[in-house]
Amino acid sequence: MRRYRFRLPAAGPGSPAGTDYGTGLHGGTGTVYASGRRCPAVSAREIVIRLVFSTVSTVGLSILFYIRPRRLPLATLGGFLTYAVYLLVHTVLASEFVCNMLASLAGALYAELLARRTRVPVTVYTIPCVIPLVPGSVLYRTMSSLVQSRLSDAVTYGLNTVTVALGIASGIVAGSVLAILYRSLRERLRNRRHPR
Repeated sequence: MRRYRFRLPAAGPGSPAGTDYGTGLHGGTGTVYASGRRCPAVSAREIVIRLVFSTVSTVGLSILFYIRPRRLPLATLGGFLTYAVYLLVHTVLASEFVCNMLASLAGALYAELLARRTRVPVTVYTIPCVIPLVPGSVLYRTMSSLVQSRLSDAVTYGLNTVTVALGIASGIVAGSVLAILYRSLRERLRNRRHPR
């Protein structure tokens, strides 16, 4: 686990500007919990490495879930795009919930679009899209802290895991609801133009 220290603006009238610090815990690929407004700066090299490994993990788990070879490139592209959206949003916002929600929303919309085009169930593309966002290392650290009786660490990691999971679930549900609303609206407009 790496710890980042960074300066935050003054917290109150008694503290001089620039002396307060926030600490962020880095729990693995795609999981940074920061108390500041923005996350610590990440180099372009690290962004490329994260994108490559998120794509590789998407390919591996897509094969594990028996996604057909002809659908594998589109499923992999979904995982890549979802994680790219996560990294893009994470440069602006420090909220894990919002970052994961927006990234999984983008992945869910991508999956809905491709599922209609290729005529397969939506889950064929949804699962690979959200694979890079799953906080596996933080969940492992939560369980490890519980086993070692480090309850404060377990609570910190557990809250981070729950926050990420809720963000992913909210984004998928929002994407599905938007797709249903779009299809319903399109059907109503079609019925208006061509009444039976």
